[in-house]
Amino acid sequence: DCDYVQGYFFSRPRTIEQFNSYYSRVKQGYNSMVADPDDDLQRDLTLKLEWNQEWLSHNAHMDKQHQYLVQSANRLLRDFFEGSSKEHLLLGVNRIIRALKKHFLDEENLQLRLGFPDYQNHAAKHRQLMAKVMHLKEQYTKDAVRPSAFFTFVMDTVILEHMVNDDTQYFPYIETNAESLWEK
Repeated sequence: DCDYVQGYFFSRPRTIEQFNSYYSRVKQGYNSMVADPDDDLQRDLTLKLEWNQEWLSHNAHMDKQHQYLVQSANRLLRDFFEGSSKEHLLLGVNRIIRALKKHFLDEENLQLRLGFPDYQNHAAKHRQLMAKVMHLKEQYTKDAVRPSAFFTFVMDTVILEHMVNDDTQYFPYIETNAESLWEK
């Protein structure tokens, strides 16, 4: 019966009570959602970062690590929206930190083997990113920031900015040096 919005573009069909509950939260100035396991509308609005095949480096090890970071960030985001405890969320934060440390080390070693000329600057970016990640974890453990600050930084800055933009700068060196990588 609606002449303006059809389908599920905005949300699944809602009862007037469900819509009014959500709208009243928005109207009161809430700009973030608090997880409510009984609120289907919140589950529908949960964000997820989708892996994009264009992000492939064509180095199986790096690609596997990049995909794991995306999966881990999505898992942390899901756990947050499901109302997981702080202790559980910290497990996810620590999982991401361990993965980032290993990934950055492996990536820097690969760049050295490839003879990537911007290795020093790339490694410096890794140190800056890790310092910020560790700072956000510390702030979260002290209740100075919400966990959303951590996963927003990981998704926006580490994945979408660094991994998708900065890391692609060394990908051509993988293709050029593919044969020499097998020899080592």
